[in-house]
Order: sequence, then C-alpha cells, then structure tokens
Amino acid sequence: MKPLKLMSRLIVMPPAERLAGFLWLVAAHSFVVGILLVAQPPVLMALMGFGVIEQPFFPCQGGVFHVIMAIAYVYGAFDVRKNRNMIIYAIIVKMAATGFLFSYFYFMERLMVVFLSGVVDLGMGVAIWGLFVKMMKDER
Repeated sequence: MKPLKLMSRLIVMPPAERLAGFLWLVAAHSFVVGILLVAQPPVLMALMGFGVIEQPFFPCQGGVFHVIMAIAYVYGAFDVRKNRNMIIYAIIVKMAATGFLFSYFYFMERLMVVFLSGVVDLGMGVAIWGLFVKMMKDER
C-alpha cells in the first residue's frame, strides 16, 4: 500500500480503531525488545553500548517483563472500549518506564540507548493517551 494512501486511511479511521492498531504496534515493539533481552545477543548488546553481561538474570527478567507487557497490550487492543482499564494501565506503564529510563540515564549511566528508549516510551505513552482521550470524546 502506498504511504500516502495508508496515511489517508489512518486519518479517517475511527479513534478506537487507531488506538487498537497502535496498541498492536506497541505490543510488537515490547515483544521484540523482550525476546532480545532474554536472548542477549552479544553483538547487539555491544552495538547498543552495553558491555559484557556477566550476570544475565536481571536483563533476562526485564525481557520476560516486556513479553508479559506485550500480552497486556494485546489484551487491551482486542476491545479498547471494553478494556479501558488496560489502556489506562498501558499509559501508566509507559510513563513509569519513561521516568525510570530518564532517571537511569541522568543519575546512573549516560547510555544513549537508554535515553532514546525513554524518548520512545514517552512517545508511545503520549500517543496512547491522546488516542484514548480522542476515543472517549467521540463516544460522548
């Protein structure tokens, strides 16, 4: 599908459908990040700026958390009207992740991948929030 045609379809798509579609994308992102954190491929970890991981338990645990969150996002995406609490939970999770990542970057270690992850999580959280508010307004 041509990009312009896709964009025009997204613009006219009802907010609930846009929100559901975006949640599927967020779920895919979380799932991939989770699998990568579980697998911890050395080449990719080095490319992202991380050193040799001596104790893989905590990154692996973080990966499992990402996969579990992907399942929660999918659950919310199935019926955004019925699963409003899951949408609110997704917003809270994304904002908490943003706070953690920016704090870690500022106070612990200045890794660009950590800062960029915070920016991406902030963008996803704001987008989910905006689409949720738009959906709620359209339902009135």
